[in-house]
Amino acid sequence: MPELPEVEIVKRGLDPVMRSQVINECEIFRSNLRYPFPPDFCEVLRGAKVESLCRRGKYLLIYLSNGYGLIWHLGMSGSVKIFPAKQSYPSFERVKHDHVVI
Repeated sequence: MPELPEVEIVKRGLDPVMRSQVINECEIFRSNLRYPFPPDFCEVLRGAKVESLCRRGKYLLIYLSNGYGLIWHLGMSGSVKIFPAKQSYPSFERVKHDHVVI
């Protein structure tokens, strides 16, 4: 499980990549989680622009242009995958713990 310094490093790496990007796609792969995603999760995200990222403890907070935000915990693996916009979605290889793709 990532500790606080690793979470800060992830935040610093994601900030320049995600800031000002518009979320075009969203797909949930796990509907049977202990705390499920809200029913309108993907609809709320589509078309929203990432305004800023910050960290509170081991959580990443992603603020969106539509007034919503994401609270993101890296979990056990601490895995975040970033693909170039030119790569057709969803042409990546999913693994067991990929719960959502944005």
